[in-house]
Amino acid sequence: MMRQFHEMPADEYARLDIGEVNLACADKLCGSEELSISQYLAVLDEWAAMVARSTARNRQQFDRRPSEFRHSEAFYRMVALATVLQRDIGIEYATDSLEQSFDCTDSRLHFIHGIIEGRGGTCATLPVLFVAIGRRLGYPLKLVSAAHHLFVRWDDLCSGERFNIEATAKGLISYPDEHYYSWPAPVVMQHVRDGWLLKSMTPTEELSVFYETRARCCLDWMQFRAAYELSEFAATQLTAGNPYRWGFHAIATALYRSEVGLAKYGFKHTGQGVVIENGVERPMKPWEKWAIREGEKELKRIEQLHVTRRQQGRAHIRNRRIIQLAAQPHAAVEAYFEQEVAG
Repeated sequence: MMRQFHEMPADEYARLDIGEVNLACADKLCGSEELSISQYLAVLDEWAAMVARSTARNRQQFDRRPSEFRHSEAFYRMVALATVLQRDIGIEYATDSLEQSFDCTDSRLHFIHGIIEGRGGTCATLPVLFVAIGRRLGYPLKLVSAAHHLFVRWDDLCSGERFNIEATAKGLISYPDEHYYSWPAPVVMQHVRDGWLLKSMTPTEELSVFYETRARCCLDWMQFRAAYELSEFAATQLTAGNPYRWGFHAIATALYRSEVGLAKYGFKHTGQGVVIENGVERPMKPWEKWAIREGEKELKRIEQLHVTRRQQGRAHIRNRRIIQLAAQPHAAVEAYFEQEVAG
C-alpha cells in the first residue's frame, strides 16, 4: 500500500485516513505480524462510535457546568474522547517503554497497532490515535511536533478556536505552546520560527513522520537500504527543507553507502575526514563528517539493543545483513548539507 503514496499527488494526502496511513507504514515490520489493516480500521470506527455515544449521552454535564470545560464545547468533546479511550476502553501509556533506551525494533511502540493490540501507547502513537478517532467525528484535530514528542491540537480555522491536548496524560491536559519550549526537551527556537516545530502539521508532514518512523524501525534492524530509501522520500519529496528529516536521512545515507561499499569513510591522525569513492580519495564534506559520527553512535546503540534482545530471549540479528548495491545517493543530500551543516 505504501507504494501508492509515492505515486499520489500531494494535494490528495488530505483525503487519506491518518489511521490507515499509520497502519500501512507499520505493515511487515517486526511487531506487526498480527496486523490486519481492515480489521484494525473497524476497531477505530467502533471506538469512534463509542466516543460519539458517550459525548451525546453526557452532554448535560457541559450544559449544566460549562465552566468546568472552559465554556468550550470543543473542550468538552475532547474530554469525552479522552475519557472513553482511557476509562472505558482501557488505553494507557506503556510505562515500561520509559525504562528502555530508544528502541525501534518493536513497531508496536511506534505505530498505533500496538495500542489496538493492547500493548499501550507512547508519545508517538497516542496522539495519532486521538487524531484518528477525532477526525472520524469531524473534529479539526492536528498532529504537532515538539522536541522528540508529538501532541494534538484542536485547530479550527473557521471559528479560530485552538488549544493543545497532551495525549500521553491521564484525563485531558491542555498545555500552552510555551510548555513545549522546554518539555520533554528544549526546542531550537529558530526551528519554531521556521515552522518545523510547534506548528499544526499538514497531511504531507504527517506522512513524513510515519515514513521516518518506519525508516528508524528498519535502521534498528540494520536494514540500511530500506532506511535510506524511506528517509530519502520523507526528506526530499514530503517535507523538503525540514532539518529533522534531512538529519536522519544524512545518517541513513552515510550508513547505507558505507555498508554496501559505495564509500569508505575514515579520519586521518590530523583529524581530517576522508572518503574513498571508486578508489579515489577526497576530503570528507561537512555533512558527511557529522553524519558518520552520528552514525557511529547509532551503530553502538543498535548493537546494544540486540545484545539486550539476546539476553531477554527476543529475536535479534544473527548476521549483519549485506544489502545489494542500488542507486547512487540522492544529490540533494549533498547540496542541502553543504549549505546547512557547513554554515
